[in-house]
Amino acid sequence: MANSLRSFSIGLLVATVSCGVVYYVGGSDQLADGVQAEEDITNDEMILQLENEGYLVRNSVEWEDELNTVIDTTRQEVEAEYAELEEADEEEEGQEEEEEPAEEEEAQEEESVFLLIIRNGMTSFDVADELIRGNIIDNKQEFVVQAEQQNLAGFLKPGAYEITSGMSTADIFALIT
Repeated sequence: MANSLRSFSIGLLVATVSCGVVYYVGGSDQLADGVQAEEDITNDEMILQLENEGYLVRNSVEWEDELNTVIDTTRQEVEAEYAELEEADEEEEGQEEEEEPAEEEEAQEEESVFLLIIRNGMTSFDVADELIRGNIIDNKQEFVVQAEQQNLAGFLKPGAYEITSGMSTADIFALIT
């Protein structure tokens, strides 16, 4: 028993020493060359290689700039379409009814449209900030508390939504969740 245990231990020792010799003597040059080759690739070379394979490479600043440009363009297009619709409605109403133009103008001024764009990762705080910026809500804290009470904070759907100032908080929640 002691003899076989001693033989097993010597076998393990010989295997460990032989692996160490191969690692330090023979394998270290090949490993170092492989690591060296990976370190020599610059960011520009990596980007070029990815673009050659059909990928579109953007850093976070470029991505945010492009995203904001698309958001602004979309917002301007929606606002332009809404302005055209308002003008067409005003012309039709002006021709049909000359009696109460002041009341109709006040009603149209009171209800404004805001394009709310929800991106991935936005929280109810971010949405409330956007709605305040668009003069849709007056109290950020109240909006956030209602969202938390209804457990809607984690269920915001990314997308673009037309929100009118006449909408209730419940209507807004129904639209964006």
